[in-house]
Amino acid sequence: MKKLLLGLFMLIALFSFAVTNVIYMVGDGMGINQALLASYIEGRILNFLRTQNIGIVTNYSANSNVTDSAAAGTALFSGFKTNNGMIGMLPDGTIVPTIAEIAAKQGVKIGIISTSRITHATPGAVYGHVKSRKDENTLAEQLVNSPITVAFGGGGEISLQQVAKEKMEKI
Repeated sequence: MKKLLLGLFMLIALFSFAVTNVIYMVGDGMGINQALLASYIEGRILNFLRTQNIGIVTNYSANSNVTDSAAAGTALFSGFKTNNGMIGMLPDGTIVPTIAEIAAKQGVKIGIISTSRITHATPGAVYGHVKSRKDENTLAEQLVNSPITVAFGGGGEISLQQVAKEKMEKI
């Protein structure tokens, strides 16, 4: 519930204070300890740690103290805890909206940039709703049908062009 309130506060702030751009940066697998260690190794404070506002959240999963990227991404982008492996839905299968989906309904343009596949668990949690993070074909189809304006990702196992082509053939 706290995460949902935080997300709503972020949206209210976005629309109340004439904020024009928001960058929600997620270092997958990176917590404050990893950022501080990198600062020590570099011998300086990392630039992103110098920004005016930094948020820290707990994102352990509903079924384990050790989370995976799917459950963590769901917590980060929707404010709800779920089981490891699930994206964009509660453990009982109820779909939960993401902050990107809520913002898009308000006319905000949404983009995703990832060094991993765009259908991988963390970027997939921005737009997707699947019971298994392994269901990347469904995530690709959901991306095509999502309000995401721009998506850049690495990898190549899942072809968005192939998903779009298959979808067009069904029409």
